[in-house]
Amino acid sequence: MAAISGALETLRGPAKDDIEAQERFLDIIQDHAGRINRLIEDLLSLSQIEMMEHNSPSERTNLMSIIKGAIEDIEWRARQTRVTINLEDRAQDIEVAADPHSLRRAFQNLLDNAIKYGGSEVSVKIRLTGSPAKSQTVTVSILDNGREFQRNTLAG
Repeated sequence: MAAISGALETLRGPAKDDIEAQERFLDIIQDHAGRINRLIEDLLSLSQIEMMEHNSPSERTNLMSIIKGAIEDIEWRARQTRVTINLEDRAQDIEVAADPHSLRRAFQNLLDNAIKYGGSEVSVKIRLTGSPAKSQTVTVSILDNGREFQRNTLAG
């Protein structure tokens, strides 16, 4: 909030007549507003998860439509950084017992991290493997060719 307030003060004062500075400060405001929005969404998701803790989902949902929805949600950010997202949809109409909103949010977070930390012009591949009918398991792999995390930067 301090960065947004500071940028607004500068826009009203020293940058009032400087178009180039206005663009820079509007970008700052937009970036920080996006961060605040994501933080609020994360807090709401965490609160929802805590409220639903230990409740097994009874609802069946189509996994492919959840993943496609998550891709649509972050597609504009991917385009801004020239990130391509490829969904290998060999597996069609897989139904899983899950909370669709939580699952979609999890995929959004994974894709968002690939965009945020992978760099520009990254390719992200989403692959579904397994057969819920035979083995009752499905694996969703999200792979990218972006920058790798150094082991010492990972928590845990």
